[in-house]
Amino acid sequence: MKKSLIGFVCILLFVVIVLMLAIFNLGTIVKIAVNTYGPEVTKTQMQVDKADVSIFQAQAGLENFILGNPEGFSSPHAITVGSILIDVDESTLTKDTIIIDRIEVIGPEITYEIKGTTDNFRAMIDNMKKPEKAEKKVGEKKVEKKDGKKVIIRDLLLKNIKIKTSADLVGGDIATTTISEIHLRNIGEKQNGVDMAQAVLMVLDELYSQVISQDTLDLLKKEFEGLGDGLGNVKEEMKSIGGQLKGLF
Repeated sequence: MKKSLIGFVCILLFVVIVLMLAIFNLGTIVKIAVNTYGPEVTKTQMQVDKADVSIFQAQAGLENFILGNPEGFSSPHAITVGSILIDVDESTLTKDTIIIDRIEVIGPEITYEIKGTTDNFRAMIDNMKKPEKAEKKVGEKKVEKKDGKKVIIRDLLLKNIKIKTSADLVGGDIATTTISEIHLRNIGEKQNGVDMAQAVLMVLDELYSQVISQDTLDLLKKEFEGLGDGLGNVKEEMKSIGGQLKGLF
């Protein structure tokens, strides 16, 4: 009996130590998760250099975040961010749907690259929307894809945004514009929560609509004025991107 009790205490202490190590290394776990599973979601490079997590306050901070470009684009990145702050509703951490109260993206630099009849964001979104097989064979058995945790993002704020427009035909950068902030709200709420892949896709979709919004295009138009006739081919390419840049010229 005494030996059984000692054995139980030893197992309990081992579990406590493992849990404490997991808590204190949660930032490393988040970093590995972003760098490993992020590219599977976006089908591009996704990387973060540092992740600090406060398990007791349900907050996370990411530093030096990079979202790469789809294959075939020459700009090194689609989005780079110095720091991202994430605040989670801790009461939902054990539930099927996790509610993220706020994500604050500080100083993002967005590169909007035009290539042929598309652009880097449209190509990335299209790649993510391609259907994946819901099941795969392991030996002789079929393994169905299981649903994981879902999320709702209440508030996503991007501050001090720099948008660089680039095109290969003119050797790279064409114009740079700035936007003070972009606000996205209640992502995934209508669906009562979405998986992380869907959440990323919805954020990119909304962000893309802002990047090519009329206000942004008006700013770009001012930048284009005075650049001369050397942008003739680029203008034609931009007009052909699904009509989304209609009216820029």
